Amino acid sequence: MSTSGGDGHGRDGRAVEKSIVLPRQAPPRRTTTSKLITTTAASSFQLFLTVVAAVALLPAGSLGSSLVLNSKNCLVQEPLYNITFNLTTLDSDLVHHIKSDIGETFTFDVCDHLKRPCNGVSGGAACLLRQDKSEVLLARESTLQLIDGRLHFNFSGGDACRNGKNYSLDIILMCSYSPEPEPMSVVPYSDDQCNYFIFWRTKHACAPLPERVRANECAVRDASGHVFNLLPLSQLNHRVPDRNGSHFSVTACKPVHYGHMTMCPIGSSVCHVNDSESDYTKKYHDYGQTDANPTIEEGKLIMNLASAEDKCQNSKIFFECDEAATDFGPEYLGKEGCTHLFTWRTSLACKKREFCAVVDPNSGFVFNMSSLAGNQIKLVEANRTYEFAICKTTDTQCPGSCEVSSTNSQTVSLGNINADLQYNITGAPYLRYESGAVCNQSSNARWSTKIEFICETDKGQTTPPPKVVENTGCELIVQLETELACLRNISCSAMNLSNDRELDLTPLISSQRNYLADINDTLTAVKNKQQKFFLNVCRPLLSEFGLGCRGGSAACVAEQRPSDKTPTNELSLGYPDASLVVVGDRAHLKYLRGDHCPQDNATDLSTEIEFYCAPKAGHGNPILQEILHDCHYRFEWPTNVICPGVVAEFRSKTCEIFNAETGATIALLKIFPSGELQVSPSKGSVSEELKRGKIQLCDKNLTALVDYKEQALKVHFTAKDPSCEGTGGNINVNLHVACAASENFEVNEQTPCHLVVTQLSPQICDLVGATAASDGTGSSTEKPGTPPPTKGTSSTTTPDPKDHGGDSKQPAVTDATPAQGSSGGRVGVILAVLTLVSLAGAGGFLLLRNPERREYLRSLFRGRNVLVQYSRVRTNEEASLLMHPPGALSDSDDEMLI
Repeated sequence: MSTSGGDGHGRDGRAVEKSIVLPRQAPPRRTTTSKLITTTAASSFQLFLTVVAAVALLPAGSLGSSLVLNSKNCLVQEPLYNITFNLTTLDSDLVHHIKSDIGETFTFDVCDHLKRPCNGVSGGAACLLRQDKSEVLLARESTLQLIDGRLHFNFSGGDACRNGKNYSLDIILMCSYSPEPEPMSVVPYSDDQCNYFIFWRTKHACAPLPERVRANECAVRDASGHVFNLLPLSQLNHRVPDRNGSHFSVTACKPVHYGHMTMCPIGSSVCHVNDSESDYTKKYHDYGQTDANPTIEEGKLIMNLASAEDKCQNSKIFFECDEAATDFGPEYLGKEGCTHLFTWRTSLACKKREFCAVVDPNSGFVFNMSSLAGNQIKLVEANRTYEFAICKTTDTQCPGSCEVSSTNSQTVSLGNINADLQYNITGAPYLRYESGAVCNQSSNARWSTKIEFICETDKGQTTPPPKVVENTGCELIVQLETELACLRNISCSAMNLSNDRELDLTPLISSQRNYLADINDTLTAVKNKQQKFFLNVCRPLLSEFGLGCRGGSAACVAEQRPSDKTPTNELSLGYPDASLVVVGDRAHLKYLRGDHCPQDNATDLSTEIEFYCAPKAGHGNPILQEILHDCHYRFEWPTNVICPGVVAEFRSKTCEIFNAETGATIALLKIFPSGELQVSPSKGSVSEELKRGKIQLCDKNLTALVDYKEQALKVHFTAKDPSCEGTGGNINVNLHVACAASENFEVNEQTPCHLVVTQLSPQICDLVGATAASDGTGSSTEKPGTPPPTKGTSSTTTPDPKDHGGDSKQPAVTDATPAQGSSGGRVGVILAVLTLVSLAGAGGFLLLRNPERREYLRSLFRGRNVLVQYSRVRTNEEASLLMHPPGALSDSDDEMLI
């Protein structure tokens, strides 16, 4: 990519975009190699004409509404920062081939036409080869579009499809900072679909990286030699409210990913987005350029990010250890002087780690190479012999990595051994051995060795030996394939760009007990069998004595009568292979490949779980609602961990906080009997409250936010202190009151003008819709205290997204059978049934008069008899785009939901 310069109304009142629901995504496959097209003087002139033409296509005032740019030759320049997206490098002489999950092949080229005819038509742009070897011309031409920051190729003009539509293809491009090419993936489709989608993650969809962060490791070593590596935090953008109706888009180590509704200034890691501003030229502001590496100041791991736009809009991020390996993302503390302060809890900031192990902060998965520790490995490359060990060694001649002479009499140190396994942005864990022998006398540079552990995909085959991939610039890079480097966890969060929110089920992942599902009262056959259903979220079931389900299963059904000490006749209901997907306002999780269905040996048992927001439910518990075709088990799960935060009402007269969504009120005097926060006295402070170490609560103007995911109330207020000139003569106070079984108070940070404190208390639990005990995690022996199972009918009702009522239940059906001897009741029922039949017949006649509706109804019966289809989604960004393709797409939501 060259540069000519430097995502009705939701609950928050913003317009909610209509999203096209794409049900699932195919496994990724590697694409063909692309050729590099050199830009000549002629092509530079062509670029100029392209930019002029693209800007000319903008409607008047488009910068104040929607930014739409079109280009037909793979060059498009967006006007905010004069970034020229040059996608000609994605053109391929061999064209691009990618297979779908059902084995059909998509062939296309960008910036060019196909080299061979498709379905008898020459010069097409995209082709689909069906399973029966027939061909479908998907497009005759393609157009590169930039719509509100999202790049995508629109392939149009294909063969006739149905109902007056033509086949088409959309390739959605997403920014990826990964140095390695990433495979494309096809979004799975129905048999009668007309519009197809492919995701393509590429660096060419990113804004240009500043030189300082193109190859940064984003790491720092403390005085004890421990290395903190924060580079994995660069994979996602985080949306952080600013408490004034707008938000920050924040990432670390790399700039904010340029994309849909995140058109942030180049090089910015803290970007302020004015949500009330419609003019894109005034909407995004740089509040901090990317810091290439963290630093350690007074024992704290921090990043200082200076704004290139405004000298008084800088940012500072404090990274705090979270041993639970749950990355909640950054949190805004407030502004102090000219600096906005954030805190970010992550496992990457923890110093105490397992030997030779590292945690993926996004999934919580632990890569552990300790089983390889102590092995001394030799390899030969280019007539040179190298020797290294993993994490520990007893070899005194080569304590780490070295080059060995041909006679084994001399060694040259290429780095000293350590057990600090680190995690790379590409997902590959690695070791770095440093401080080897002097490599360059003039610069006094020393040798280092990087050992990358690569996932071994050919399991069961002979594992290839380690291989030297680079030996330049005083660095030896070795790659070692092992199954230990394979990420087994699926993504348990997904973004829904319909409302710009992340739905994260990570808090529901249980490492202590399995969930025991409730059963809808209408499923009498299940109850009569005395069946029990055990589930976990995004991970396999925990091993329990007596539960003999196949290892690795995430859901299991078993029979257990009162006389049975342990479950019997266990059957696997599927494995955690498919990542979370958002459909409408619900999060869907599917477990596939279970045991053979007893009623149909050609079908495997499977599980589908629909999670929906219920503020009063706490973590909630699964409820079995339906069994489809005796083989597919559908559960619903009311939970508040996916509910958006809500601002609670502070009642100053009574010193109470009220949450309208849970209907709960908490008197702060119950938690703080004296109405004070007691902190360390600061005798030198001008503030009388800090001098005494007692800060009054009830006389302050409190802002209170309920965070359901963290089961906490986050309170912010200020206390007068004239000496705090940088904060307007106020002390910024951030109070976290979290649900817990017992009381505990802790001062997290106390400076002259800034105070962060945490109070654990069972008193707050009702307000945040939680319970003080181990919320929501059922066991095989005792049901948790969760909302009662849905009564009555097995039909479902989606809760009103504006309401999010915690008591949302399926509508109860009362017994319609009249009392014995009541003939009037029977006559009423008969008349009602006749009326309904008549109305249904009339409605069906009117409906089926329309030929398009008849065709659509037939298409429903030609489908694959599943509610929603899934496959692995590799990242949150891909999951989000499944829900919200570009605005130019025309298929209806109902048509895409299969």
